[in-house]
Amino acid sequence: MEVAALAISILALLVPTAALLFGYRQVRAAFMQAHAAQDQAGAALAALGLDKQRFVDERTPRIAAYIEHVNSPGHRLKLQLQSSLPLTLLQVRIADGDGVRFLSPEGDPLAVRSATRLEPGSSTFWWVLVDDVHSDAVVLDIMCRSERTDESWPSILVEVPVFPELEEMEPELNAEVEELDEAPHRLRIELHSGGSIKELKVTIVGGYGVSFVDVAKGSSSLTARATSRIDPGGAARWRVLIDERHSSFIRLSIVCRGIHGETWKMHETVMIAPWLPSRFGGQVKF
Repeated sequence: MEVAALAISILALLVPTAALLFGYRQVRAAFMQAHAAQDQAGAALAALGLDKQRFVDERTPRIAAYIEHVNSPGHRLKLQLQSSLPLTLLQVRIADGDGVRFLSPEGDPLAVRSATRLEPGSSTFWWVLVDDVHSDAVVLDIMCRSERTDESWPSILVEVPVFPELEEMEPELNAEVEELDEAPHRLRIELHSGGSIKELKVTIVGGYGVSFVDVAKGSSSLTARATSRIDPGGAARWRVLIDERHSSFIRLSIVCRGIHGETWKMHETVMIAPWLPSRFGGQVKF
């Protein structure tokens, strides 16, 4: 009887323990299932977010623009829609950059320009005023809407280069001092390539002991101009005074104006031979 009673007592202890172990396993399995479901839900939300972002990116307008040099008081800002969805409204302002302003048809400055519709691949343009001193590029802030009434983009930033075509047309110059039999000698600037030039302004900004001379007036200056047309292969020439004490080179700041009003700014370095002084006994030989 005592053995039977002991066995019953042991069994009574094992049953709750087994039940507790079984319950723990069930709770753990439920926890693991919930954790897996949470991971799946997170992955689904992430995928949904990526799809939504991809959808937004695909529908966001792609716009390119540049400012084209035109022979008139104003120049032309050309804007092209490169994405595949038409736009029903654009409002454009210059958000960053110096020396560029929109112009009205009457020539008055404007802060904002707009267009009512732009098809994929098509372009629109507005007149702009570009100062002599201006940024190489400006930034446009564009608000636009699609054909869907609930779809708009409040701010799309587009970098716009100013006169990019002029880089390919930039004149190639060669400057040198020509030694003459008698002083003053002559600075020669030849146009090797690029478009024709209608005006050339040259200023000596580096070095010492060298200056331009007006033979007729007998005066000297650090700046000279040429206002006759120069075609490729042609050259402009100025007489220059070279002191006995002079630097071995001079630095020239050059402003070229093309026949259509284009402007290029560049620098040239010109070597000065040590045997080229212009003054003898304090007198200049003309």
